[in-house]
Amino acid sequence: MVAGQFRCMGTTTHLKVKFGGGYMLTVRAEGDEGAVVAELISAQLPAAELVRAHLGRLMYKLAESVSIADTFDVLEGIRSQCVSMDYDVTQTTLEDVFLRLAEEAELNEGQAPTKSPMERIAAAAVDDLSAPQDV
Repeated sequence: MVAGQFRCMGTTTHLKVKFGGGYMLTVRAEGDEGAVVAELISAQLPAAELVRAHLGRLMYKLAESVSIADTFDVLEGIRSQCVSMDYDVTQTTLEDVFLRLAEEAELNEGQAPTKSPMERIAAAAVDDLSAPQDV
């Protein structure tokens, strides 16, 4: 629930796929290298969208279409140039999904919903039934 509105329902895997998608890249760099790393990542990984930056910690959202192998190659190349850089690539977490929904709610605050919560749940259920199921 966000602002009293029911936003999503399903298993953790379903919620991560539907609302998260892709991977998260977290990069930690010390001192002034953070700015250099950010420039290199934006130049060499154009599909990486900067989500947060704080005290040398950069978080990027990687699109589902990004090749993880290519991403690691680029990151290892950047790391060879920057001595004090560390990184990790993870799947989107359930916490990321909830934070994203909360941020969207803050941005949309003050706008009336176009559908009632029950209409949105019914529409999502129809979408889920028509989507191919993983076995």
